[in-house]
Parts: sequence; C-alpha cells; structure tokens
Amino acid sequence: MQSALSELDDLGLLRSTKIPPKLAWLSSEQIGILIDVLLCGEDGMTRRATKKYDADAVRELELRDYLQWERDRFGRFAYLCLTWKGEEAAQVLLRVARRAQSKPFTVERPKQ
Repeated sequence: MQSALSELDDLGLLRSTKIPPKLAWLSSEQIGILIDVLLCGEDGMTRRATKKYDADAVRELELRDYLQWERDRFGRFAYLCLTWKGEEAAQVLLRVARRAQSKPFTVERPKQ
C-alpha cells in the first residue's frame, strides 16, 4: 500500500495544497500543534513546550484521539505524543504545508 501511495505521489497525483475534508475541522493552531509534535520525534513534546499552545486546542485533540500524554518514571504527565491517528493526520498536514510553501508565487494581473 505504501509503495502505491509513493508512486502516485511521485506522479504528482496526490499533490494538493488543500487540507483533506476529514481534517477540515482543525483550527490553524491545532494544525500547528500536530505538526510540531510530529517534528519533536518519537518521544513527543515536553510538557513545558506545550504551555505556548491554547489548552483547549490541545484538549480537543486529546478528546478526538489525535494526541495522548505519556508519563515519566514518577507517573506524572510529561510528554505529549501522537496516536496512530494523529501521526497519519500530522504527516498529511505536513505534506500539504510543504507543498503550499513550494507552490510558485503567481501575481494576478488586473483585467484591462
């Protein structure tokens, strides 16, 4: 399945700068949270780093099963990590963000 997706992507058939309809409910801050947690790596984002985000945005992502808290050795919530559902969504959003940035800048000329 992965090779079929990569082949379609190489052909340019999956290139899109639009967010998929199933993720249209995400706010721009929630998109940023998912991408930032993805870029933090396998260990996830530290609790201290999550303080810069709106707590309600993080909570909604938790409730929709995109994020989960991992505990440290003392049992305290320490790292914000992606679930499998969150990882898939974050990878799609990262691809869309990269394509939107690489999209050539066009200037619309006024009609005469």
